Amino acid sequence: MAAHPPPPLSADWTDHRDRQLAAIGRLAVEETLPVIVAGDLNTTPWSHGFRTLVTHRLRDSAIGWGVQATWNARVLVPRLPIDHLLVPPEIGVHSRSVGPDLGSDHLPVEAVLLVP
Repeated sequence: MAAHPPPPLSADWTDHRDRQLAAIGRLAVEETLPVIVAGDLNTTPWSHGFRTLVTHRLRDSAIGWGVQATWNARVLVPRLPIDHLLVPPEIGVHSRSVGPDLGSDHLPVEAVLLVP
């Protein structure tokens, strides 16, 4: 599932983003097949909206790989980890890193997943 909720530029936009993230989490729980979620989620892994997305059916692929900041590629610091890859527990993460600048204001997330 690819997702790109709105950035938190106002209280209304933040609420809309968080509702969209919660809906994605609910869909992952209801789905009988494994769900992978990827995209610019416009949220850090420490935000309330992100925590509602990470459920028993989705886990953050960055766990164990450190903070991997992807935005804003046009500045050196501070960058934020707002691009995410979430996987179900049955899919392993062999490697995960931030890729090279490809011309976007975001750096890509690169991962090798172990699918049973």
